[in-house]
Amino acid sequence: MKRVLFISGAVLAIVLSACEKQMEQTTVSADTITLDAFFAADTKTALDGLSCTWTDGDVVVVNGETSTGVEVLDGGKAARFTFPIIDAPYYGIYPASAYVASSFDPDNDKYGSVVVPSLQNYVAGSFDPEAAIMVGVQQEEGKGIAFNHAMAYLKLVISGSDSEAIAQVQVWANASENLSGTFTFDPEGLRISEDRYNGNAVTVECGAGAPQGQPIVIAIPAKVYSEGLSIRIKDVSNHYQILKSTNVFTAEAGKIYPSDITFAPTGTLIDGGIYTVSDWAAVAQAITNGDDFYGKTIKLMNDLEVATYFPYANGRFNGTFDGNGHKLTANANIWPLFAEIGIDGTVKDVTFYGAFGNPANQPIAGNATIAKLNYGLIKDCVNYSTTELEIGGGLVFGTICAQNGGEVKGCKNYGDITIHHTPATTVGLYGGGIAAVGHIIKGGATATTLDVDEECTPGTFTNCENHGNIYVEGKGSSFTIRNAVGGICGLVYMNGVIFNGCKNTGSISRISNGEGSSNKAATIGGILGRSCAWYTVSPGDSGALDNGGVNGFNTQIINCSNSGAIKVFCRHSGGVTNNGSGARGDFAAGIVGAIIGKGANVSSVSGCTNTGSIEGGWTAMDVNSTCLGGIAGLANATTFTSCTSECNLSSTGSYAIGAAGGIVAFALADVSLSGCNAKSTIDVKQGYKDATKRHCMPGLAIGNVVTSASFSNCKVGGSISVDNSSLGVNSSNYKSFVVSSYPTSSKTSPDATSVTWF
Repeated sequence: MKRVLFISGAVLAIVLSACEKQMEQTTVSADTITLDAFFAADTKTALDGLSCTWTDGDVVVVNGETSTGVEVLDGGKAARFTFPIIDAPYYGIYPASAYVASSFDPDNDKYGSVVVPSLQNYVAGSFDPEAAIMVGVQQEEGKGIAFNHAMAYLKLVISGSDSEAIAQVQVWANASENLSGTFTFDPEGLRISEDRYNGNAVTVECGAGAPQGQPIVIAIPAKVYSEGLSIRIKDVSNHYQILKSTNVFTAEAGKIYPSDITFAPTGTLIDGGIYTVSDWAAVAQAITNGDDFYGKTIKLMNDLEVATYFPYANGRFNGTFDGNGHKLTANANIWPLFAEIGIDGTVKDVTFYGAFGNPANQPIAGNATIAKLNYGLIKDCVNYSTTELEIGGGLVFGTICAQNGGEVKGCKNYGDITIHHTPATTVGLYGGGIAAVGHIIKGGATATTLDVDEECTPGTFTNCENHGNIYVEGKGSSFTIRNAVGGICGLVYMNGVIFNGCKNTGSISRISNGEGSSNKAATIGGILGRSCAWYTVSPGDSGALDNGGVNGFNTQIINCSNSGAIKVFCRHSGGVTNNGSGARGDFAAGIVGAIIGKGANVSSVSGCTNTGSIEGGWTAMDVNSTCLGGIAGLANATTFTSCTSECNLSSTGSYAIGAAGGIVAFALADVSLSGCNAKSTIDVKQGYKDATKRHCMPGLAIGNVVTSASFSNCKVGGSISVDNSSLGVNSSNYKSFVVSSYPTSSKTSPDATSVTWF
């Protein structure tokens, strides 16, 4: 083991041993060579009774080859290592455990990479040898390699009135320079330099505890720390103290920087910062045990990463979790951080990386990273973690939270979501890039009414964005009984939910691939999948989105936009007709797949914009279940104000659709358009041409109106083609095509006198 020798004083040199003479290389066989290694000549062999020597267990890497044997020489001042045949020049790295496999590539000026561990073990009176990275270069054959230190060392002697043993010391750079992770060997400067995203903290774990007054040594990369370092000390009772120096600190290789510290704890860790995964585990356990952290702030102080998932806080959280701009990476995640964020709770400014495995609570929490239920505020959080699932049961998915009954504000998703669903007929699938459900579900739902109690609160989504692609594939001989997918949210079925200033740029697809023929509806939207009843028994079936006119909700979608491609390609057993209810349809649109208001519960879509293409259809020519809308697929008792859509609406290949509209594809009743603009290229197929059986209804503004709709100061433009034949729409005849007139007319033709041509 190479040991650091310490000297007292302000700033002193490191004291690793050195051999003054050059040792010669010796060839031992045709298959191997030996290289002599010693410490750089400007260090000492011993000081203050501590020795620095090579030992029988040492292993080094030279030119990417790991030594296979060692002979200790001159009492440990030098060593002779055996290797497979390698040629000069020689590039050495110690310890071998730090070397990144296959990183030696001199043809591309790469001489090896090393990993500086973020976690170091306490060694009494010395440092963790796995962290004492050394490098060396020898250009000539027949010469040994002098190893030089690439690390500097902090030597902390901690003592104080609190006599508890020290459990952990952590150091991080105030300007986020990296102290751990992957670094590149620079042979010119005999140093290592960071070459990718790393970690800006390093921690020494002291096991059962290091006695106060005994040195604790931390290895850090030798470089300039532009805003100094911070140190957090924690004792075995979780009392902690943070020391911060903002002065520029130049850490020289092979130097020891001693410091005497008076330990004066300022609190217990659970009320302070989260520095390690174990710190978060303590918080999560406290919440699980009933502490809701009301009035307390917990701040994330470091980027943290786990191979699987972070501990689950299975309780209600009413404090503030401040991510402090840091990253959490869970590489096989199964559940969110919190079961529930209470009405007084806030989670903000944290970014997630990694990937989801099969979620632990698929039909309840899905792939949410932050919370299953949000009654409070989730603000400025970002998800990059990806989701790819093979599932058969029910699923809700939303990368930030599963159910939002509070506010989600300024949150973004960049992670792709891919779901391969082999369903049972009794399960549903709802989800979005941010949340699955736009309110809290509690008490469930009956056939025609919602069993809403005071805890079923509606949610608000403000300035949220989805940039991830969402792909849902139905497989197997069965089918999904209920499903809705949106860029921001999947499902709304209670009053009061608001989407304001949200954006989707990701592609969203719902695809059948061997899936059974469904008589249920699918709804896909750039912002929201559906706002309407989710399950019925009477008077119709679960495919009747309007639920027989019983339920309708006053959802508001304000100033939202979509530029992502929307595609629905689902297998169904029927289709839509111009006097239909919307049952058994697939509704895809730039903003909302289906939006149902009723009576006083009028829904509204205002100031929204779509530029994303909308595509759909099905292979069987007698199935025309697909409806494509620039803004909405299906609408009832909904006002559309100052909305604009400029996009392509098209059949997939030669497959049939039922209706297409520049603003709304299928309007049931009481749908009004005011100040709306639609400029669409509509290119669709009509399937069987039996008008009593299957219909194709394309319109510049609305495809089909069943009962009533109205226009006020709207503009339309574009073209319509059916079965590859243009209908010849132009500025002279466009009023005949504001709603569908060919090949099948809309059930009702509202007055279009206030509609003008672009």
